[in-house]
Amino acid sequence: MNKVQLYILMGLMLLSGCANTLVIKFADMQSEPEGTPFSHPFFQCLMMFVGETLCLFYYFYLAAKQTGPESPEEKAKAKARGQILGINFHLFGIPACLDIITSTLMLASMLFVTASVYQMMRGGVPLSTAFCGWLILKRKLYRHHLLGLLLLLTGIIIVGLASILKDDGSGGSSIDSNAIIGIVLLIFSFISCGIQFSIEEKLFTKYYVHPVQAVGTEGIHGLGIYVILLIIFYNIPMESKTQNGVQMFLGDRFEDSVLATYQMFSNVKIGLSIFGVIISIAFYNTFGLAVTKNISATSRAVLDSARTVFVSLYSLIVGWEAFNWVEWVGFIPLTLGTLLYNEIVVLPFLGFNNYTIEALAKREKENKGQLTNFDEESQQHIKLQISC
Repeated sequence: MNKVQLYILMGLMLLSGCANTLVIKFADMQSEPEGTPFSHPFFQCLMMFVGETLCLFYYFYLAAKQTGPESPEEKAKAKARGQILGINFHLFGIPACLDIITSTLMLASMLFVTASVYQMMRGGVPLSTAFCGWLILKRKLYRHHLLGLLLLLTGIIIVGLASILKDDGSGGSSIDSNAIIGIVLLIFSFISCGIQFSIEEKLFTKYYVHPVQAVGTEGIHGLGIYVILLIIFYNIPMESKTQNGVQMFLGDRFEDSVLATYQMFSNVKIGLSIFGVIISIAFYNTFGLAVTKNISATSRAVLDSARTVFVSLYSLIVGWEAFNWVEWVGFIPLTLGTLLYNEIVVLPFLGFNNYTIEALAKREKENKGQLTNFDEESQQHIKLQISC
């Protein structure tokens, strides 16, 4: 892929990611005619896997036409690069299981925090992905990477504290227990997500796999597992309760999928939201895996955190949340960290520009040039010896 295609790919991932976050939050804010809120994170997760599974139909179309990455020419290039063409697709069951954990925790967290806090806190995904990339993929982290990650961590801490400490109306502040629950769920989801992204990148490095095929395969695995989980959850009796304004265990069950289905068909807004979840997650994961395949897992995670500004602005414009200046202060290091890590902004001092992709490629080219000159000089020396 050339630079323009990569930027388009990243833009499409950003757009579909924003849409996914917003439609999920919109669904959480709805209720069906009797006034029962739509509080079903596990059911929503099932719908996300439905969206991923639908990607297989597009892959089957590409495979039948033998176009794009499925063409014989592209497969020949992959083989020349040393990639294995065949793969046991049950291997994608591993990241699918991690995706189940990640998606469930993230969707549950959205019941307790606002859409902008959720999105800003997702800046923690690159931290865990970078660590897992260093551990699993043996990827080097240079100065500009470490500075970018440090800024991301600073931004996350500021945003987290801003959401936990809320105005109590008397000029002081109190602790928001809902925000604490949401942030704890998000932190655990970061760990799972980092491992998932790194395993996916390892599979893409070793095997030649179409991103759409990978998304669909993960979706099939996730869908099968989640159907079993929802049957189990439906048969676990729980008392419905309201915790700090958040209603949980609707229908006196751990997850009442029957009630969720009824709400989806009885309320047009909920139904359209769920349809939006299915479509947006299909596109988002396809573009996301394409970024992982063509760039890296950490770049995908860092780019994912960049959608924060769009989600936050939309939430403010439509009145979903009030302006919190401390959160936006935290957004500054989050943005700078994203730009530095992705080398969109390069600092030309203290060695921060010595190990960028461009600098490494330039040194490699110079080294090749020196080797070529050395070979030419050696050949001339040999010719002189022969002539003598």
